[in-house]
Amino acid sequence: MEAGRSHPRALVACVSTLLAFALVAPGAAAQDDPLHGADIPLSEEAVDASEWIDPAETLGFSDDDLAPAPEIDLAELNASPILATGVELVPVEDDTLGIHIDQHLRSLQVAATLEHHIDDTSSEIASLRPRVEELNAEIIEEQEHETRLTFEIERINAAIAEFAVRAFIGEEDLEIAFSEAVSDIGETKVLADGVREGQFDDIEAKEAERERRRLNRLDLEAERERVRSRIDDLQAHRLEQLADLRWVEDLAESEATAHERHLHRRLTHIVDGADFQLVALNAYVIAARTLAEESPECAIEWWMLAGIGSIESFHGRFGGGELDHNGVTTEPIYGPALDGRILEGAELLAPGADIPEATGRTEDLPVASTADAVDPAAPAAPAASTAGGSDASTEEGADDAAPVIRRLALIEDTDGGVLDADTTYDRAVGPMQFIPQTWNLQEIDANGDGEMNPQNIYDAALASANYLCASTTSMSTVEGQEQAYFAYNHDTAYTEAVIAASEQYRELLTLPDPPETSDAAALRSDLMDDGDAPAPPSHWLGIGAFDAEAPTTVRLELDLPDW
Repeated sequence: MEAGRSHPRALVACVSTLLAFALVAPGAAAQDDPLHGADIPLSEEAVDASEWIDPAETLGFSDDDLAPAPEIDLAELNASPILATGVELVPVEDDTLGIHIDQHLRSLQVAATLEHHIDDTSSEIASLRPRVEELNAEIIEEQEHETRLTFEIERINAAIAEFAVRAFIGEEDLEIAFSEAVSDIGETKVLADGVREGQFDDIEAKEAERERRRLNRLDLEAERERVRSRIDDLQAHRLEQLADLRWVEDLAESEATAHERHLHRRLTHIVDGADFQLVALNAYVIAARTLAEESPECAIEWWMLAGIGSIESFHGRFGGGELDHNGVTTEPIYGPALDGRILEGAELLAPGADIPEATGRTEDLPVASTADAVDPAAPAAPAASTAGGSDASTEEGADDAAPVIRRLALIEDTDGGVLDADTTYDRAVGPMQFIPQTWNLQEIDANGDGEMNPQNIYDAALASANYLCASTTSMSTVEGQEQAYFAYNHDTAYTEAVIAASEQYRELLTLPDPPETSDAAALRSDLMDDGDAPAPPSHWLGIGAFDAEAPTTVRLELDLPDW
């Protein structure tokens, strides 16, 4: 790998850093406040998928060069202290959740390839080091031979020189040394000359051997230098590979973090095919599963709460607001002042008739007959008799039901305006529309943020679940649902509307069953930093696409009232 390869990598890192501050995922709302219950800075956005640069391309790997894609723990990657099991799978509008997983997996694949290359480089370095040791030993051996030969050559030269001197001065001992095996002195001299000639031949042979060994030593030293240079190159190359590996591992980690952020940033997105945000669904599911643990006989389901949330506040989106990532309404939701005024049907009151007295509940009040109805704008007329009345109501096609007027409850202020911002009358508050006095009885901190806030969908949904379950023996039957919903709002039309909406939500999607130990209590304890981490979700997103067994959606169409 060329040393210059670090430059494009550094450029990519710089571009990624700039894009992290400049780009926002499509459909993601701005979020400056941290996500409660998870250390996730949602305001920081990872590089947009369209701007992501493949590390394999950056490092010069072709697809054929890459190692097989490693197996990744999707359970760990999708684990969340915020999302109830299965909710993380629910698709939302403008969803790109699988992209970051794909990029994370690609980075891990390149990292695995680099690890293999690093192993190969390390193995080659390890195989070359013994050769250096072998060469060192051979060089030392050659040097020892050269030293020995030099010593022998010098010793022979010294002997020849000594022989020559002693012969020159005519030492008898010299002659004796060469005459032990001969009887004639002349023959001894010839033999001495022959011995000296043989010594010169020996010197020549030893010098030739010494030169051969010197040349062999030089070759060995040159080979050792080449091996050492190769090791140095490989070590430098391995450092580059390690730097590349660190960069790719950081990239993989950043993609995992981006996936985690996006997993939770989706909370404010609308569920695909539905009319509620993912955070609302999450709140309904957690509330239902909490009651499944605390009051299993109630048999409340998330879609039963969704029916109420739909009719009461359009799931916290009434008035142009929405729910933020923590489930709080961006625009506080207040119902009309409960001042006892007549909403509908005033024209049904006969002139001079007594106006029905306002009570502590919003209700439909029957009147005698539509025949007694007058136009409020018309001049007053004498009171009509209610005994016989007109037979208009019995005419063909007429409705046999008694006409009614609708009147708001009359509830003077009970909370000093703390919850409903009204110091004269009470108003229903929040996405599940609790009146202050009821909220004060049902208030609960469902998401562990330290507040009991009726404008928070988590708190409101769990309070609603508690209220509904306290109002019926079981919601497993339509009759039980009707009883609970009617207790929530004493209005038959309201009950029918909630049941109709909830049934559509039930058909909208099916969440996987929670694990044997439900994640509801674990979620709450984890949010409160008072317990073990929740069990990892049991159903996961597939790479780049939703699992075939993931929840499916259908388009939901509801005819919602203005209020």
